[in-house]
Amino acid sequence: VTTIGDGAFFSCDSLTSVTIPNSVTTIGDEAFQSCESLTSVTIPDSVTTIGYEAFCCCYNLTSVTIGNGVTTIGADAFSYCYDLTSVTIGNSVTTIGDYAFYDCENLTIFGKKGSYAEEYAMNLEIPFEIYFAYGDIDEDFKVSAADALEVLKSVVGKANFTEQQRIAADVDGNGKADAADALEILKKVVGKIQKFPVEQ
Repeated sequence: VTTIGDGAFFSCDSLTSVTIPNSVTTIGDEAFQSCESLTSVTIPDSVTTIGYEAFCCCYNLTSVTIGNGVTTIGADAFSYCYDLTSVTIGNSVTTIGDYAFYDCENLTIFGKKGSYAEEYAMNLEIPFEIYFAYGDIDEDFKVSAADALEVLKSVVGKANFTEQQRIAADVDGNGKADAADALEILKKVVGKIQKFPVEQ
């Protein structure tokens, strides 16, 4: 599956969650419109385009993470998602269509400093916050084995962290990024822990 077609899940009222496979590159127009029970969506890095009204009128949608492959968010893509409070937008986004988040009155957009997402939020007076998550060293919006590798590279002097990356890497809260942090990250990746020690 490379495309979720136009109107593919239109008005599927009982749809509460969706897993979009990494093979998908396009989410079509109105693909998930009026899926009123949908509460959260993670759009993988493989997706480049989110179509017109793709998630419009998903009234119970509260959070969306848009991967680093997406370049275009279509017009009205998330309009009338009244409960939407959090959208994390990757650095690759360069176009956000008109009224993409219309009537999402409690929305905060999360993204990287200096990104198009920040500019968009500021222009429309939508609250914007710099993205941060413990364990996500490479800032790709997910915690993975690659993040553990980055921590180990820093331990042996093969990687230099920004202050934000150093804080994100210190998942055990001991004040430094070390091999123990890499192990905690791997534990989370394989599901042995749900939260890092620093988050408890």
